[in-house]
Parts: sequence; C-alpha cells; structure tokens
Amino acid sequence: MSRCRVDLINKAFAKMDVTGDEVINAEDLKRTYDVTQHPKFKTGEWSRERILKEFLDTFQLGEKDDKVKRSLRSVHCIVLYSVAMCTY
Repeated sequence: MSRCRVDLINKAFAKMDVTGDEVINAEDLKRTYDVTQHPKFKTGEWSRERILKEFLDTFQLGEKDDKVKRSLRSVHCIVLYSVAMCTY
C-alpha cells in the first residue's frame, strides 16, 4: 500500500476516533457521522444505533464487536471499503 494511501487512512481514522483511544466505536461515530441522510433513517426503517452498528460492521472481518481498532486488519478493511465507494 502506498505511503500516501496509508497517510490518508490514518487521517480518516484519527478524525473518526474522537476520544483518541485508537478505537472507533458508536460513541465516536455519533459525533462524526450524520445518520440523518441515510435512506433507512429517513424512512424510519432503522434507528440511529442500527445505522452506526451497520457502518462499523463494514470495517470488520470475522467476529463483530462494534469497535474498529487501529491495526493492519482494520486499515485493510477501510481501504477496501473506500476503493469500493470510489468506484461508484
């Protein structure tokens, strides 16, 4: 992975990790992720908590614990997600 990409991922992680504890969880996301624009929130189908959980789950492989820790594994997931989002 290029140094530029690693730097970008680290900046994104730092922005989402409001508490600075090297872990992104729902409490961090409540301050950085606006769920009100999510289609399923708008229709009332999903709650704020459900949307935050689903978002966190996209960055986790295997067992889901509603936390994304700064590690090579989570960085890899963030990269895969960002590349997928960039294609659309």
